[in-house]
Amino acid sequence: MRKSMRIIVNVIARARTESVEKLGAGMYKVRVRAVAERGKANDAVTAVLAAYFGVPRRAVRIVAGRTTSRKMVDIDVGNA
Repeated sequence: MRKSMRIIVNVIARARTESVEKLGAGMYKVRVRAVAERGKANDAVTAVLAAYFGVPRRAVRIVAGRTTSRKMVDIDVGNA
């Protein structure tokens, strides 16, 4: 059985640096350099979160908020 976690992410696009900051239980702030157009920032968010949690990029899925700066993200973290 796959184990996953769901987090809420506030995204800041066009940032100087890419980073992940934990704000609280299940809440993160993600800064990405990409612009928020044509899915570029969403692609960058999945890449940055995958690196932060040490999972493959395919394990990170945006399940809500694809067109807003506040997103709900599922991350597959392995087998239970």
